[in-house]
Amino acid sequence: MDVIKTYLDNVFAGFSQTAQVRALKEEMLASMEEKYHALIEGGKSEHEAAYSVIADFGSIDEIVAELGLGTTELEEVSDKDVISLTREEAETYLLHARRGSLQIGLGVWLILCGVAGFIFFGNAGGLFALFATLAVAVVLFVINGIKFDQYEIYQQKVIRLDNVTKAEVERGHMEFRKRFAVQLSLGIGFIILSVGVFLWQSTGLFLWQRFYSGAMWLVPMLPMMGFGIFLLVPAGVQYSAYDILLNRGEYANKRRSTKTERLIGVVASIYFPLATAIYLLWSFLSGDWSRSWVVWPVAGVLFGGIAGGIATWGYWEEK
Repeated sequence: MDVIKTYLDNVFAGFSQTAQVRALKEEMLASMEEKYHALIEGGKSEHEAAYSVIADFGSIDEIVAELGLGTTELEEVSDKDVISLTREEAETYLLHARRGSLQIGLGVWLILCGVAGFIFFGNAGGLFALFATLAVAVVLFVINGIKFDQYEIYQQKVIRLDNVTKAEVERGHMEFRKRFAVQLSLGIGFIILSVGVFLWQSTGLFLWQRFYSGAMWLVPMLPMMGFGIFLLVPAGVQYSAYDILLNRGEYANKRRSTKTERLIGVVASIYFPLATAIYLLWSFLSGDWSRSWVVWPVAGVLFGGIAGGIATWGYWEEK
């Protein structure tokens, strides 16, 4: 029953909640509940009964036309701005978002572990470990970047799903939100903990400090930070995948944001490889790994300003 209620909540979310709309929603819920219980008594499972009721729901367009309720934003979109997905296509996209984001997060973690290994060993073996992890990470980034490119159109067009598929995506989204909160909390926690370990060592309070000097303080910090990022990347990508399929959050109005987001994406594709090159060049030439890491927070702050400037430009251009 929760699936049916959630489905109706989202169907009517785009309408002004007038007395007429609320009455219609309650009437439809009562009718669907009646059919649901009848199917249960007929021998169907709760899952089968719920999705059978949703599949027989019919088109919301017909109800809108009959009652003169007006249209939702989704229905005002022209056909050229809409893409219809089957159940298999939606499931494939969500599966790739889960697997691809895990591999991207793993790539980031490997790079930071490689840097920590190079600092710790400080010899040819450490250098080999660094370049080996970089090679594996680049392969993961390139492969998944190419795969994600084929789904870029999902971010640019309004997605329409059939009733059953939309209900299943809604249910998956509700279940994922619990895991998302846990992954987000753990990821942020590991990053904060890694910084705490670094500060603890560098201020002389850490018991192992006598074994560390200079850049060695980064050895335990980087893998811990990388693991935090490994948790955050999949959580963010999967949450965005649900928002994309359901046309929610930052993807609620894809037509307006597409141009700006594409421009930010182009800038990011150049900006971050450049930041990586600067970081590695500075680190290898100076050998000052204990200070060169400041490239990343500085690069992050600067990119935030650049992205904000592009977004502001896009807003005023649209106006």
